[in-house]
Amino acid sequence: MASQTSVLLVMAALIAGCAPTAQNVENTVAAATAGTGIRPDVLKKLQVFDGQTEAQLISRYRNKTQIYFGPRYGTQIEYTSDDGKAYLWFPGNRNILNGEWKKKSQPGMHSFKSRTGDGKSYLMPKTEICFRYGKNTYNPVTGHRGGGFECQSVALSILLGKYTVLEGDVFALAGRKAVPFVLPSGTELNADAVRSRIDSDS
Repeated sequence: MASQTSVLLVMAALIAGCAPTAQNVENTVAAATAGTGIRPDVLKKLQVFDGQTEAQLISRYRNKTQIYFGPRYGTQIEYTSDDGKAYLWFPGNRNILNGEWKKKSQPGMHSFKSRTGDGKSYLMPKTEICFRYGKNTYNPVTGHRGGGFECQSVALSILLGKYTVLEGDVFALAGRKAVPFVLPSGTELNADAVRSRIDSDS
């Protein structure tokens, strides 16, 4: 049987094959900024998340649905339950990919420095989020095969990811096998577009 494909949000695409060390994360964010200043969309997120605790960051995964867009694959949707279950709806897949998630605490804080001359540093915990899917899954970006947890920086996912976070299992992914519809590859869909397609198919 063909393996189902799993791509774990933004971390894999940004630093494929690298351990998510503090320096990797901070360098990646710095490289994504333009000119002498922090990219406006990144700065806005830094201002929101500056100084948040680990518990506050991890709350975005507790009973939440995340809609994430990456240009390489398109829109993927995942519901992560409060008790550590994960349900991934990935482009091209006909079945929901069941998995698990957990946090991995790391000491200290990331320091993202403004390059606008004001000397401002924005602080975020070095917490990682880890996902594990079935043995027959494969992440084509990192080469990771299923069966073990693969971790990524929460800060990096927040700052450089293009995503929407919704409260609850809004597309009823938990407990179902077949996807509501097959997500097209390379296409960006928002929550309203997904709801409209589900309603039209019902």
